[in-house]
Amino acid sequence: MDVHLNSRYETDALIWTDTQIALLRAGKFDQLDVENIISELGYQVRKDKNEVSSRLRGLMAHLLKYQFQPVMIGKKFRTC
Repeated sequence: MDVHLNSRYETDALIWTDTQIALLRAGKFDQLDVENIISELGYQVRKDKNEVSSRLRGLMAHLLKYQFQPVMIGKKFRTC
């Protein structure tokens, strides 16, 4: 791995990402910043899991309110 790529990761993530994509497409696997790619993939997986979990909690809360507090349902929700 090139030290320059590692410093690019720390200073400009967009350029770093574009560079990694270009290297992958060109088949230049020996030039990839593997450690930071692994780190980014791990971060993205955690972020996506948290997003799904958050949306499911919100959906469940709305469904419970709909089931147990039907009087509190607004007009907009009823017309959907």
